[in-house]
Amino acid sequence: MTKFRQKLIDFKSKLQDRHIYSATLIVLAIISAIAIYQYKRSVDYKNLAESNYQRAFFEMSDYINNVDTSLAKVMLSRDPKQLSALSVELFRNAAFAQSSLGQLPLNSVDTENIAKYLTQVGDYTYSLSRKVSSGEYLSDEDRASLKTLADYSTTINTSVQQIESELASGVIHFGDTKKASASANSQSPTFNSEMEKLQAEFSNYPSLIYDGPFSQHMYGREAIFIKDKADVSVAEAEAKLRAFMRLNNDVTITLGSEVAGSIPAYSFDITLPDDDAREISATVTKRGGEVLMVLDNRTSENANLNAEQAEIKAQEFLDSSGIIGMAPTYFEVQNNTVLVNFAYKYEQVTYYPDLIKVRVALDDGGIIGYEAHSYIMNHYQRSLATPILTQEDARAKMSSDLKIDNIKLAVIPDDSGTELLCYEIRGNVADHNYLVYIDALTGAERKILVLIESEDGTLTM
Repeated sequence: MTKFRQKLIDFKSKLQDRHIYSATLIVLAIISAIAIYQYKRSVDYKNLAESNYQRAFFEMSDYINNVDTSLAKVMLSRDPKQLSALSVELFRNAAFAQSSLGQLPLNSVDTENIAKYLTQVGDYTYSLSRKVSSGEYLSDEDRASLKTLADYSTTINTSVQQIESELASGVIHFGDTKKASASANSQSPTFNSEMEKLQAEFSNYPSLIYDGPFSQHMYGREAIFIKDKADVSVAEAEAKLRAFMRLNNDVTITLGSEVAGSIPAYSFDITLPDDDAREISATVTKRGGEVLMVLDNRTSENANLNAEQAEIKAQEFLDSSGIIGMAPTYFEVQNNTVLVNFAYKYEQVTYYPDLIKVRVALDDGGIIGYEAHSYIMNHYQRSLATPILTQEDARAKMSSDLKIDNIKLAVIPDDSGTELLCYEIRGNVADHNYLVYIDALTGAERKILVLIESEDGTLTM
């Protein structure tokens, strides 16, 4: 009996070992399956982000090429109608190129001069078209300025076409943006390092002096919101950024670079403890320690929220951040995200120069983008003159064909940057929506915008 009992015990032991072994294999298999799934999702996200970045860059390349072609035509044009048509074409393509530039993962690359050039191209040629339409001729100085724009256009177009070729052939890609700061010492080029070279070519780009909203005096002026504030250290800027974004102490924040330009700032890279592949960059002003920009490369998988719900999330974020008095104006839906534009509103007056943009992911309502350049440049507590015109006076100046939906007071900048108190009149004619701005002090018609509205947002022209 003793031998039999021992064999039975040995058999049970072996059986138990096999069960443990089998259970261990099952657990390992589950862990492996989860790891493979997570890896595949990570790869899918990176591929989707890469695809979106390629689309934005290739679109920018096309727009810049169109700018170069149109400028070459403007150099030869003498006909007022032709010059006017070309200026509209230039303005549109330059604006679209600048929009595409803003969608690229340029975390630590200062592209202010490139963006400045693209802005001035359309605006300057438009100012010349107005000059010719009024019966004047282009001066030698005008022609010299056009040649400057054309020369820089050739430079940027050639460089962008080269970068496009390198992207298409796989020589460079959009990854490794955090390593961009080390690219200057590396033999292998990256997308950021190539864009840094392009930005360097614009380091001496001259400011053109002309009657437009982006002339030299506009770029040279001081940021009003922070002009009386004290400078902050890197540590103080990091603390303000951490508080603004509600980041725990386990989130790593490192200084990427110091940004020059109209608003000197510190550039930071943010690494989350559970997702080191996710890239978040932010800039904080050196003066005052105000958060200027946040860019999160996280891809929004799907749309669980609609635009109105995203707008509420963005409003809650601003309110909880202590940025009070901001009212949503327009929004744009793109790649399962919503970009909401906010303007400062005080005593029923909307101040359009004081603009903040917040991007919301539609999958979970998270804030993945923030930009306050216009707000920091322009915001202060104004003392406005009392309107001379009433709402009824402004209404009487409208065409009888315009069906008016709403009239309110708003502050807008004119072409020289001066702020104007106007009545903003929203209405429609034959299924077209318009915004008309009537000066509340003089009664002059200051601006007319066409609203192009769709489920993806509102554009103005």
